[in-house]
Amino acid sequence: MEKKCFDVEQYIKGDWYGKLRSFEYFKCVTTDGYTVVWPDGQDICPDELYELGKTTL
Repeated sequence: MEKKCFDVEQYIKGDWYGKLRSFEYFKCVTTDGYTVVWPDGQDICPDELYELGKTTL
């Protein structure tokens, strides 16, 4: 299994994605089996998660 760390800072701008600034809201993340999603529909493209994510140990 491969693990990566993805910095969402570039996404937390504006009203909609800005909700991710709230740690309580951020913790509500789930998966739809394909990517990560939040309750109001925010998501991040799985290709971006993989390509831009930093490999962790």
